[in-house]
Amino acid sequence: MRRIDLNLLYVLRELLKEPNTTKVAEKLSVSQSSVSASLARLRWAFQDELFVRSGRKMVPTRRAENLIEPVEEIIRNIEGLVEEVRFSPEKLQRQFTLVTTDFIRHRVGGPIISMMQSEAPSTRVIFGPLAVDTRERLRSGHLDLLIAPFDTILGKSEETSFQALYTDHLVAAVWEGTEKYDNTISEQQLLAESHLRFNPSMTSGAQSLADKFLEERGLRINAIAEFSTHESLVYALRHAEAISILPKKMVDILGQQAEIKALELPYDMPQYEVGLVWNRSYDNDPEHQWFREVVEKAGSYI
Repeated sequence: MRRIDLNLLYVLRELLKEPNTTKVAEKLSVSQSSVSASLARLRWAFQDELFVRSGRKMVPTRRAENLIEPVEEIIRNIEGLVEEVRFSPEKLQRQFTLVTTDFIRHRVGGPIISMMQSEAPSTRVIFGPLAVDTRERLRSGHLDLLIAPFDTILGKSEETSFQALYTDHLVAAVWEGTEKYDNTISEQQLLAESHLRFNPSMTSGAQSLADKFLEERGLRINAIAEFSTHESLVYALRHAEAISILPKKMVDILGQQAEIKALELPYDMPQYEVGLVWNRSYDNDPEHQWFREVVEKAGSYI
């Protein structure tokens, strides 16, 4: 059985309409020699001349004439198949699951819901917290999307894809009414002060960026309280003689309302990326691509 390039059928259709290689080349935006080469391949595939000279013109053979309807039907079917799989969000009926921290959920939740209502009113989204099974759900494809710092949940993995939303770095957060510090804090002050610690391992088993930073530098802090959510910790800092190591973007956004401020840490603090993480099997899923675009747009509110 001879295989045929589907693109050749488009050339054949145009030649059947107008047996002129020059005009067909112009219509298909290719060279005349390309059309001639395609015709040669078509003759080999069908084992027929297909078009023969009659004076200055080319005319179709009987075999070519019999191909007019079948070729049109094949092309219609192919184009119809492509049309069927073309994504249309307004027709989408699907439930998505998004897992991230409480701070990020509060920032992106409303914008995501608003865009989904506008663009795909039959979709639903479930916002969930980081949990012990987050890694496994992401690996198995049962979790659509995770928003987290790169490498903190799964590390580098061939099973997942990552798309950055923004960069951030850690700072020391303190009550804005304290007079102990200027705009920075010394290592001695950092280690001597009481700390409020964000500890996601209580619910997710994950290590916080602050704990990872302290561990890498061999630093020990005096944690007098631990919290499983960022926002409860931030508001507990008000009027407290304590420090918490937190993402700067969070302190900047919640600072005025929570009455806290950011102090730069006495180290060369690296920037880290926060972004979307998903199972790589969803890379080319048009519905999932649309949802990622929605969440990416909502990321501008962080």
